[in-house]
Amino acid sequence: MDCYIFHFVASRVKLGTVLVVLAVVLGVLGAGVSYSGYAESLQVATVTDTRSYTTTSTKIIPSTRTEFSVVTTENTLSILDEVFDIRGIKDTRYGGYYNYLSSTLDAGKVNVSFRSEGGPVDFWLLNEDQFKAFQARHNVEPGMPFIVEKKRSSSYEFTTDIRASATYYFVFLNQNQGSVSITLHVDGGTQTKVLTKTKEQVQYSTQIGTLVTETVSSSSHPAGLGLLFFSGIGLLVGAGVVLFVGVRKRPPPEPVVGAAQPASSMIPPAPPPAGKFCMSCGAPLPEYVSFCNKCGSKQ
Repeated sequence: MDCYIFHFVASRVKLGTVLVVLAVVLGVLGAGVSYSGYAESLQVATVTDTRSYTTTSTKIIPSTRTEFSVVTTENTLSILDEVFDIRGIKDTRYGGYYNYLSSTLDAGKVNVSFRSEGGPVDFWLLNEDQFKAFQARHNVEPGMPFIVEKKRSSSYEFTTDIRASATYYFVFLNQNQGSVSITLHVDGGTQTKVLTKTKEQVQYSTQIGTLVTETVSSSSHPAGLGLLFFSGIGLLVGAGVVLFVGVRKRPPPEPVVGAAQPASSMIPPAPPPAGKFCMSCGAPLPEYVSFCNKCGSKQ
């Protein structure tokens, strides 16, 4: 009984039609997958390549060494170095003639020396106020102030201490009848100068260092056809194969009752062979069966 039911169901389900539907489904799926793979192949892929390089750099480093040296020098500052004449007394009404030199002296020690040729002279070293008093009287009278005084001398040398920076006067009085020649020399004493000299020496040293650099390069190109595209092509090929098999498996179309038959089909059928036939489809049957092996109809 079960065998006959199976044959009945199998006869109702057309295997070729199922294969055709399956081929259509596989074709649609394959086309979609192939299109997705093709669209993906058109996208731009960027490939980045990073490489590291190690290089050795040589650097010259200068170093400066400074040396200091102290040099002490001593010199004499010349203030006055003059020669001048003083005329003599021609008229007994005058006691003598005088002449002077002035100079601005800084505070400190001063060395003075003079020499008179033609006779002795009187000498005074005066400040500003003392010189004004001398000009009023043309002589240094007793009781008048002065810094240094030397009378009736043909040569003289001394050192004195100047207390304040100001203008000072070197006054000479000639009381001789003949003229005299005065040689005057004034200096500021010995001055000591300390000079610091700087000497720089540059030395060079070589320093070797290691430098690591990285080079990054990028390239862009289409991604190309990948696995997704070829998977879709495989599905399309499989759909073609299934479609081919399904078309081969489809039964020929059944004739329509009452339809006009072509001239070739109007030939009378051959007489049926002797035996039992199905009452529905006309298939030959063994004598002992109750159902048709082809259509499953009850006999």
